[in-house]
Amino acid sequence: MRWAVKLTTFSIALSWSAWPQGCSDWREALLASFLPQKPDVAWLSRALEQSPEQWRSWRAQQEIRVLGESGLVRTLDHPAIPALRARLRWFYEAGAELYGLRLDPEKVFVSADRNVNAFATGSHIVVHEGLLAYYGDPVGYLKSVSPILLLARRLDEVRAIFSWQRDGPSLDFILAHEAAHNLMAHTDERFVEALGRQLEELASDARARRQALANGKGGPGFRHYLGTALARFLSHFPAAQYNVAQEEEADAVAAALLARVGSDPRNGLAALERLYLLQGGPRRTSWSSTFSSLLCATHPDPPRRLAALERSVTCLHLSGRLCEEHITYPLEKRLGELRQRWAAINAYDEETVGCWEGSRKPEGCTQAVDIRPDPRDARILIDGSAAPAGQLTLPCGRHLLTAAREGYRGTRIVFCVFPDVDSTLKFKLKKCGGREPCPSAPEDFEPGPVEP
Repeated sequence: MRWAVKLTTFSIALSWSAWPQGCSDWREALLASFLPQKPDVAWLSRALEQSPEQWRSWRAQQEIRVLGESGLVRTLDHPAIPALRARLRWFYEAGAELYGLRLDPEKVFVSADRNVNAFATGSHIVVHEGLLAYYGDPVGYLKSVSPILLLARRLDEVRAIFSWQRDGPSLDFILAHEAAHNLMAHTDERFVEALGRQLEELASDARARRQALANGKGGPGFRHYLGTALARFLSHFPAAQYNVAQEEEADAVAAALLARVGSDPRNGLAALERLYLLQGGPRRTSWSSTFSSLLCATHPDPPRRLAALERSVTCLHLSGRLCEEHITYPLEKRLGELRQRWAAINAYDEETVGCWEGSRKPEGCTQAVDIRPDPRDARILIDGSAAPAGQLTLPCGRHLLTAAREGYRGTRIVFCVFPDVDSTLKFKLKKCGGREPCPSAPEDFEPGPVEP
């Protein structure tokens, strides 16, 4: 029977406000998705202009700044640091041989936090005092963080469950797991892919703006806002699976690092099993908590995680290699792809603005326009020439539609014809009331403004 320690938390994860975050509850995710959000275009442009070396240097500076401001790192002279750095040097040297990325083993710190936790930031690793204490003397650790809970069981029962002392092999796996996060560049991956999601949202906005101008509207409108918010909310599902996949990859690479330095990769299984003792057994779950766990997951559930690591350990034992190939996140390639995407979005927007301002009119370009007036027998002029209701073909560029009918107020619509967008001009004339003068034909209109 597992023993639940409800006052202790653990998570081996990147979990601080400087980096792209997920969610903790589906309601939080829903609210955040529907709040108005506007990407920082200037910052996005600067970020994408950086070389991989500039990017890594900037990211390392941000890590140091945030770690200092948050107070996470307070015990820089902790007695465990020399041993941690020595072990990390082995793992980073093995990682350089396996994956070609060299990292600094001096960048490991101990935080005074008593939670059982450790995390990697891209170039740094932070280990909580609580993690060191738990694997060093679990019963002593439990006495220090939740003495009241010990009263519920006999001390000999507690010692039988948490029976280890000075569990260095488990600490090695945890350190190798965090080293694997850095070697696989998972922080860069999360950050850059978050930029990619911002670009896709900007591309969607650009397409919606063009469609609105093609339909004679002033902006994308509520439907586009609702669709964007819903897409943002649903994107939490693949993001959660992405986080889970990173954790499983870090476990697999950690097993490979342990094998490379001559340690037993199966130590990782013992480390995770002992970590999961703090969770206790299965818990009752509601539909809300289950939905939140699917939407906001950062780690695999314990059975899945142990099974995945067991599979990796078996492959290492049988073939000397992991079951799948793992490579460091291709930062340079991905930044190049995003730069091209960013340039395409800007060019698309410039073409849209050029059409609206009349400075761009593609030669030989035509596109279908669907005109749907109400009433159907309204008289229509496009650029001063009579036009029928229904579908017709117009040259690409900016156009002015005027429509009128006896007894109705006339209307004026400015729209653009684009080569890649179908225009639908749907409008309803309002009946004149009282003694209000009412033009009976489109040509009776005053010139007036031409903004939609």
